[in-house]
Amino acid sequence: MRLIFIFLFLIPALVFAQSPIEQATQKELWKDPHWQALLHYKKGESTIDSKAFFNATMGKTDPKAELIATLKAFAQPAEKEHIEKIQIKADITQDFQYQHAQCAFPARYAWLKSKLDLSSLPKQKCSAYQKWLKKVQPHQATLVFASAYLNQPSSLFGHTFLRFDRKSKNEDLLSYISNFGAITPPNPNGFAYAYNGLTGGYPGVFSFQPYYEKVKTYGAIENRDLWEYPLNLTQKELDTLVAHVWELGYQYVDYYFFTDNCSYLLMEVLDAVRPQMKLADKFPRQTIPLDTVRVALAEKGLVGTPDFRASMQTKILSHWKDLSTKEKNAVHEFRRDGNLSTDLTEKETARVAEVAYDAMQYDLAKGKISVDVMRPRAMALLRARNKVAETNELFPPIKTPLQPDVAHQSARVTLSGGVRDDHEILSLSLRPAYHTIDDLDDGYVFGAGLNFFYGDVHYDLETDDFYLNQFDLVSITSLSPWQATFRPTSWKLGVRLDPRPTDWDRQMGSGYGAVGISFKLAERFLIHTLAEGQISYADHTLSENPMIGAGGSIGFVWAFMPRWKILGETKQIYFSEQKENDYWDSTASLLYYPSTNWALSIDYRHFQIENASFDEIKTGFKRYF
Repeated sequence: MRLIFIFLFLIPALVFAQSPIEQATQKELWKDPHWQALLHYKKGESTIDSKAFFNATMGKTDPKAELIATLKAFAQPAEKEHIEKIQIKADITQDFQYQHAQCAFPARYAWLKSKLDLSSLPKQKCSAYQKWLKKVQPHQATLVFASAYLNQPSSLFGHTFLRFDRKSKNEDLLSYISNFGAITPPNPNGFAYAYNGLTGGYPGVFSFQPYYEKVKTYGAIENRDLWEYPLNLTQKELDTLVAHVWELGYQYVDYYFFTDNCSYLLMEVLDAVRPQMKLADKFPRQTIPLDTVRVALAEKGLVGTPDFRASMQTKILSHWKDLSTKEKNAVHEFRRDGNLSTDLTEKETARVAEVAYDAMQYDLAKGKISVDVMRPRAMALLRARNKVAETNELFPPIKTPLQPDVAHQSARVTLSGGVRDDHEILSLSLRPAYHTIDDLDDGYVFGAGLNFFYGDVHYDLETDDFYLNQFDLVSITSLSPWQATFRPTSWKLGVRLDPRPTDWDRQMGSGYGAVGISFKLAERFLIHTLAEGQISYADHTLSENPMIGAGGSIGFVWAFMPRWKILGETKQIYFSEQKENDYWDSTASLLYYPSTNWALSIDYRHFQIENASFDEIKTGFKRYF
C-alpha cells in the first residue's frame, strides 16, 4: 500500500517536471539584467567580439538564443580540454583553451544554477579551472589605478586593472592580476598604432600575470605610482567576479583607445557582479581610467580605503630631499666610480647606500647599467646598509600624495572675454580630455599635460564675426625636470589647426615637436628650454609646398601658492624658405583655483610676424566636469 502511495505521489512530478530550457523560457531569464551583464549586452549587442564567447550563432545580438544554446551546451558530454592557437587578426594570434561549456563559463553556470533546477545535467570536473583557482587563491579583489605614463600612447590617461589578493596581507606582490590591453604586432609604427587604436584595428584581451611583474614594469621602468582600492564584495560576489574573469580569459574585444579600452571593460566586469550598479552605462562616449575610478568610488559600499604604492622614482626623490649635501655628493661619487666615500658616519653611509642601491636598480631596469657592473656594486652597498639595523628608520615615511580620484574632472569648458588690439572679443573653448599645465596639479603630474580635441572659438564684437581660433587634435607636454639622479628629456608633440594672423578666414594646419631640458628652481617652480620644430601647410595661396620651420622656446611654470599659478613661454620659429612667415609668439597666464573644478584666469599673448602682429588680453573662468 505504501509503495502504491509513493508511486501515485511521484506521477505528477514526473509528468510535470520541466527541462532547464523550459524553466528558463517560462521565466524569460534572457531578459534578466544579470544574464545580460554576464554576456556584456549593451543596446542589443554584446561588447565581446570573440565568437568563442557565444554558444549560439547569433549569440552576440540575441540573448534568448544564447541562453538556450548555453543550456544545451551545459548538457553535452565531456571532451578532453586542450589549448590551441587561433588567428584573430592579421599577424595576431591568441591562445584559445577548449573546455566544456560548464568549465568555460562558470559564472553563467553558477547563476543559471541559482535560477533553475540543473540536477538533470551531468556536473563536469573542470580540471583547468580548478587548477587556476588553486594558483590564484582569491580571497579579496582590488581595483588598481596606475598613474599616467606619457612615453607610451596606450598609457597616456593612466590604466586600471584587477588584482586578486591572497589571504595573507604579506603576499600582495605574489597576487595575480587580470589586465585588459591591446595586442599589437611587433614594433608597429606610430601612425599604424594611432589609426588602429582609434578604429578598433587591434584586439584587446584579458591576461593574467603575477602582480610583482606589473609593479616592476610600472614602478621601476615607467615611473608610475600605483593606487590600490580594495573592493568590498561578498563571498558570492567575489566568486562571480573570479569566475567571470576566467570566462573572459580567452576572448577578445576590438580595442578602441577612447571607448572600449581597459577601464570600460573593467566597468562591464564589475557590472556582471552587481548589475544594478550599471557602471558601464555612465560612459556612453569616452572612457578615461581616472573617471572610472571616480565612478566606482561613488558607488556606495563598493570601494574601501586605498593604499599607495610609490614608484622607484618617487621613492628615490623622497629620500633624496632628506639627504645632506655631503650625502648627495657621495651618491653621485658612487654612481661615477662605484666607490663609497669614507668621510661618512655609519648612519650616513647606510643612507647613501640605500639611495644609491635604489638608483642602481632603476638604472638596471632602464638598461643603463649591465648586470655584471651592478652585482659587485650591489653587494658593497648591501654590506654598508646592513651595518645599521633594519629596524632603524633611515628616512621619514614617503609622503602620500593627494589621491588622483579627488583631482579635477577631465573635461573643461572656458568662457572668457577681452581685447585683441582694438577689437573686443569673446571666447568659448571646450576640452573633452584631460589635463594641461594651466590646470590645478593636485592629483596629476606637475609639468605634464595631455589635450585631446581641444577647440577654441572667438567672436569679434566689432566685425560680428565668428572664427576658429585654435583646434588641437592632440597636444602632449612632458616637462620632466632634472633632479636627484634623474636626467630625463622634456618634450612636446602636437597637431594643431589655427588661423593665419594676416587672414583670419584661412586656417593653417601644423604638426610640431620639441625636445629639451627642464629644471626645478623650487618645489613648484619649473623652467624649461626646448628646441622646436614645425611643419605647416595652409593652401596654394600661401605656398605650393609645406613650410618647415625650426627654432626654440623658453618658459616657466610656478605654482607659487596652493591655489595660484603663473606660467609663461616665448617661442621663435624660423622658416628658411618663406622668411616672411617667421614668427615670435609669447604667452603668459595667471590662474586662481577657488575650488578643484573651478578656475579664474588672466591670459596675455603677443604674436608677431613680418607684416603683422597683435596683442591680446583676456579674463575668463574655467569649469571642469
